[in-house]
Amino acid sequence: MPRVSKYIVIVLAAGALTACAGQKPEEPVAQAPAPVVVAEPEVVDTGPEEEVFEATPGLSARERFRKSIRLLETGQAGQAQAELEAYLAEVDNSTLGQNLLEQITTPVEDYFPEEHFMVNLASGDSLSTLAKAYLGDALKFYILSRYNELENPSQVTVGQAIKIPATEETLAAREMIIAEAAAPAPEEAPEEVAEAPAEVAQEAPAAAPEELTGWDKVNALTAAGDYHAAADHLETMGGSMAGGNAVSAAQVYMTSATELGRTDALKAAERSLRAGSLYLQQADEPERALEALQLSTSLNPENTEAQELLSTAQATVADQYYREGLAAYRKQELDQAITSWDRVLEIDPEHANANLYRAQALDLKDKLSKMK
Repeated sequence: MPRVSKYIVIVLAAGALTACAGQKPEEPVAQAPAPVVVAEPEVVDTGPEEEVFEATPGLSARERFRKSIRLLETGQAGQAQAELEAYLAEVDNSTLGQNLLEQITTPVEDYFPEEHFMVNLASGDSLSTLAKAYLGDALKFYILSRYNELENPSQVTVGQAIKIPATEETLAAREMIIAEAAAPAPEEAPEEVAEAPAEVAQEAPAAAPEELTGWDKVNALTAAGDYHAAADHLETMGGSMAGGNAVSAAQVYMTSATELGRTDALKAAERSLRAGSLYLQQADEPERALEALQLSTSLNPENTEAQELLSTAQATVADQYYREGLAAYRKQELDQAITSWDRVLEIDPEHANANLYRAQALDLKDKLSKMK
């Protein structure tokens, strides 16, 4: 019995081992991956998006230059800059275009000193007239508006105080303006001027034009009716001309240009350009400049200098008539105001303020007529 039990135990143990050997080992349980935390991007407040301006398609160079001036007159510097950049891409040697663009892009503190004096706008004044009087260039109205932190150069009023930068040029201009205002009015010349005694005339006979120089020669040639020779001599004199000399020289050039007409269109265009430049930049007679420059551009449409000066003259004359219209409107002189604004729109049909005020004047005139 004990021997049999031993075998049974051995068999049972062997079976248990066999069962264990056939059993598959338990597979490990897969662990879930740890969640990946994605950081949200940081939101940076950059403020409102900067407006992008594009030049108006389809404009000629002259139209684009004129448009840029109109835009600056109402403070639309972004669009004006786009127009000027497009203009300068076409007319890269334009000094006036470069000057206008610099007024937009140059920091005011780099353009003018902080030191200044104040001027009150009189009736008929504008930033253009102040820029002409003190800065020597009516087109510097825009940098003057920036200097005064004005958003719209066209919206100024009588009596408004305007800062003028204190420079050597502006201080000298102020002294001259003060002196002219304090000077007594010139006396009228007597109606009859006594003729010089015959013996004096014999002592100082008139010299022949070829023996004369400078303005003596110009005056002798114009007295003889030879405006072409007088203009030729003016061109040899060189240098700038101011005041009465500028007017006289412009008249000589303009008369010569008119007589040349289309027989020598290029020479006539050049001389009328010289006349317009003198009237506009030195004699301060923009309306006469307008006539001369219109002749020049009609004779030679390719001359960009003449086109730019014409646009400048148009802007200056339009501004003058616009201010005259405002002054008349304030006095309820409606017919005069409408006439002035008609002249503005004749020069610049897109002058928004002239269109607006003219419509108001017509409406007021109609209402007043119905009240009578």
